Amino acid sequence: MSNAAEIQSSSVSSSLLVSLARIRYGRTIGEVYAGGQRLGVDLVAAGLAWHYTQYAPDDTDLANAEREAREAKRGLWSDPRHVAPWDWRKLSKEERDQLR
Repeated sequence: MSNAAEIQSSSVSSSLLVSLARIRYGRTIGEVYAGGQRLGVDLVAAGLAWHYTQYAPDDTDLANAEREAREAKRGLWSDPRHVAPWDWRKLSKEERDQLR
């Protein structure tokens, strides 16, 4: 099974970061390309990351990668209790403790 470190380490030598935008709190959103492929799409396809539609609502590559990972129950999708990070932050401590 793939993990983020394996995907990253296999791609690091040919990485290129392209800055896309500054967002809330001065953070920068960017894309990492490795060997001509988008690392983010690879992570989502492996079930190791989420497609955050707030910042990429029309990104069909990410949407398709997440749909396929969900259907195959890869990575985080293998846990029936998966919770998106933006939803996790809204939960109370008690609700979070129940999901751990």
